[in-house]
Amino acid sequence: MDSALTDPARIAALLATGLLDRDEDPALRRMARLATTMLRVPMAVISLIDSHRQVFHGATNTGSPWIVRETPLTHSFCQQAVLAQRDLIIPDTHSDARYADNPSVVELRISAYCGVPLRLSNGLVLGAFCAIDHEPRLWEDDDVRLLQDLAAAAVTELELRIALRENEQRRVLLDAVVGNVPDALIAINSANGSLLLCNQAATQLFAEYAVAASVTWPQLRTTLGLQHESGIGMNDADDPIAHAERNHDTVSTWWLPATIHTAGVTRRCVSVSARVIDDTCVLATFRDITATLQHTADLTALANRDGLTNVHNRRGFFARAETLLRSAAEHQPTTIFFVDVNAMKSINDEWGHSQGDLALQLVAATLTDCFRDSDIVGRIGGDEFAVMAYTVNTDTAARLIERLHATLLRRSLEAQLPANVAVTIGSVTFYGRSDRSLAQLLSEADAQMYALKKRMPRLNTAQS
Repeated sequence: MDSALTDPARIAALLATGLLDRDEDPALRRMARLATTMLRVPMAVISLIDSHRQVFHGATNTGSPWIVRETPLTHSFCQQAVLAQRDLIIPDTHSDARYADNPSVVELRISAYCGVPLRLSNGLVLGAFCAIDHEPRLWEDDDVRLLQDLAAAAVTELELRIALRENEQRRVLLDAVVGNVPDALIAINSANGSLLLCNQAATQLFAEYAVAASVTWPQLRTTLGLQHESGIGMNDADDPIAHAERNHDTVSTWWLPATIHTAGVTRRCVSVSARVIDDTCVLATFRDITATLQHTADLTALANRDGLTNVHNRRGFFARAETLLRSAAEHQPTTIFFVDVNAMKSINDEWGHSQGDLALQLVAATLTDCFRDSDIVGRIGGDEFAVMAYTVNTDTAARLIERLHATLLRRSLEAQLPANVAVTIGSVTFYGRSDRSLAQLLSEADAQMYALKKRMPRLNTAQS
């Protein structure tokens, strides 16, 4: 069999038309009927040639359907149009030695044949548009030109079908991809804001926000109630879709407010990226990054926490305290406490490091309980702790220190440690945003703590 007939690209194009195994196509039948009328022939056929048969979409000049829908290639004149890639004109099949013994000459009463290749724009020939007469006929140039024009129209129809089939395949593939993308995708019409697409992930992510009732982006935006991290709602100037339409690309982070359906979850955070597609729509991607943010926060907290005492380590204390220092309101007091565990070296040397660890844990727990959740407690050295307490003035600081000493003594006795745990505490109070650095303020509180130790005879002889 000639390779031109079995060419994979040609066979694929034939299959893409969807015409090989279906009833006669009305559009092609109308073209064939037009050919019978204009050429005054009893039969006109649009023949599609695959590797082993020819399939007809044809007509007769009487208007009745042509019963024969396909024949094997042994009966085919039209295959020559594929093989030769040119018009095939036979005035009299009976006297032409090449075709006289073709079964169609008798079975289909083909006495005269004129066929024009159905050539696609990419050069592939799928078959032929042919006119058939039951009597010998001398085909005129006008007959051939008319048939060529009709063949061109048929090719346009075939290429349209191929394009539609390919577009449908792309649509199915795109639907499968979009449907399986873990991110929520929505497409928005730039002209009127209508929602053109909302994938399964978007339906799931926004399920409790009644997205189904929203048919435009402004409605969806209102329904979702997107917020800044501070809780302030999105406004027109913040709208990521509007930003994309102006800048053609944008990425921003927003919070979805809690709903009655999000049991155990306060808010969820989504990263929104939006891009304009062909100036006709905006494709927006919503990625739920709540778990990622929580994981990052957990890692940050772990990195900033002292493993022994479960309070902030030095890095964690400085990070939070410096933030508070920068944001302190004018005229509001803030007090920094520097806490040193007394005779820590003696406890370790005499009773062992396990008892020293218990002493440090007892001090950390007492500090945590005596101060507020908003206050910052950290272990900044081996036996040194620091606390930053906002809105605590000098008088309140003195009362807190007394309470710490009393609570630590009581807990030390309750714990039945081999030695009572005690601390020396220095403090410094300032108002508003101090012109001194955090390190300078800690140094002042540290100096006050050592001044207190020097006035305590027992501690002057014990190493701390």
